[in-house]
Amino acid sequence: MPNLLARLLTRSFPGKSETQFQPLGPDPSDPSPDQPAGYESRAFKLWTESLAQSGLESPRVLDLGKVHARTLSFFQDLGASFGVMDLDISLKGTAFEMALEAYRDWGPFDGVLAWDLPNYMDADELGVLGAWLEAHTSRPCPLLVCMATRTPYADFPGRYSVLDESTLQVDPGTSEATRTDRHIPNVLKRAWPGFSPNRSFLLRNGMQEFVLTRSPLS
Repeated sequence: MPNLLARLLTRSFPGKSETQFQPLGPDPSDPSPDQPAGYESRAFKLWTESLAQSGLESPRVLDLGKVHARTLSFFQDLGASFGVMDLDISLKGTAFEMALEAYRDWGPFDGVLAWDLPNYMDADELGVLGAWLEAHTSRPCPLLVCMATRTPYADFPGRYSVLDESTLQVDPGTSEATRTDRHIPNVLKRAWPGFSPNRSFLLRNGMQEFVLTRSPLS
């Protein structure tokens, strides 16, 4: 449904705002030409195919990251309702739970893009986020996540953008690659029991992309 306007829902703390976004030109924060070009992501292709198989005219998609104009344009062409949850990774414990609570009226979502955010959360935070996602997603909601398989990696989450249904670009910005703690894939299975692994793809940059789906009996 290319004539529908994708709805960008944003919220900051404290307070909230809801706006409509229509790309009018280049994003001023686009990566410069000397930064990494787009790469083929078989995981994102599988994710988009899974979303399409839902047969929904206007699927609701949640992006757990910093939104990019190209990503908005892609989902606008799909006719998707697009929500952005830009979580502060410095929040811990009760503060983190309260941040999620601010989004309690969102959803249910039909697809989730977690990108590399889980790499920057501890096991408890992952469990809290997993429970929230389970409560705010439909079945069989596809979920994409990128896990670090080797160290070091960037100190802060990357800024992912969608170029087309099988191509992504990640801008690490000025973050140094000094982080050495990482999760093993089984951490996700324990933290997000409501989602079942579908496929995974190992990338040459040391990231492993996973596509999970909402478990039918969770």
